[in-house]
Amino acid sequence: MKPFLFIFIVLCAATALADEPVRLTDGTHIDVVGFEVRDDVVVLVTTDGKLRSVPLSSVDLATLPDQNAMIAEAIELMGLRRLTDEISKSARMAAAGLDGGALTSELVADAMAQGFRAERLYEVAEEAFRQRASGLQLAAALRFLRSPIARRIEDAERGGSEETLARYTHELASAPPTRERVELLLRLDRASGTSDAAVEMQAAMLKALLQGLYPSGPDVRRTIEDALDEARPRLARKTRARIQVSLHFMYRDLGDDELSEYVSFLESENGEWLSRVMLKSLFAAMEHGARRSGEVLAKRLKEQSKLKA
Repeated sequence: MKPFLFIFIVLCAATALADEPVRLTDGTHIDVVGFEVRDDVVVLVTTDGKLRSVPLSSVDLATLPDQNAMIAEAIELMGLRRLTDEISKSARMAAAGLDGGALTSELVADAMAQGFRAERLYEVAEEAFRQRASGLQLAAALRFLRSPIARRIEDAERGGSEETLARYTHELASAPPTRERVELLLRLDRASGTSDAAVEMQAAMLKALLQGLYPSGPDVRRTIEDALDEARPRLARKTRARIQVSLHFMYRDLGDDELSEYVSFLESENGEWLSRVMLKSLFAAMEHGARRSGEVLAKRLKEQSKLKA
């Protein structure tokens, strides 16, 4: 199973929307890629990435870019649906390893299938993204998402299989990457929050599942929290090591200059915003799926208990 690769910031190739000409009341036009209304002022993001503030009263509002269309384009370019599909698939695969006592593999698989329905996960993640979308930062992020390097990143993140990953991991031991390459990928991990998010998502999924099974009582909740706190350091070490290998594999065909350009974007204010919003959106989907699965498990176990009584 791909170990939580769905939390990477995937930049999918897609047809970009054209720049929008905004018409002012004096008859002039400004080509923009985004905007944000602040009280009686409209802040425009021009096609060269600069900000320009104009009075709201001087703008033909009908010519402003469609904010919903901008959000929809960003969601498409980031591959949100594909990522939530990955969450759904990964959760169902993980269910195969949960088998013991009353929790049979069939019972767990059924609960995970219901809780992690791909379409519902996408709806939750999409709504979470829309709630956090900021006009100016979204417009700036779209400039990168539409760029050639974004397409190169997308190609890199789509390539490979479990077999080629295993082979690459073996080869990595005899042909380690350069120090510069290692540092670039460590920066990418820090900037994107990949390892941190993977640990938190795994802990949140386990917590939500357990709370679904044992929904009441402060003592139970405290026991769950204590168990997770105890397991977190070991989980973090294993996750970080695994993700570092996955990063080396995923971007193996990108040159240092290309990878550096991507890392620089992720380290920028707009890149940090995009990573944060994307991860929170995926986290919301993950938490929803785990909580729902826990509820289904609790219901099924209760039904079984009644049948045996």
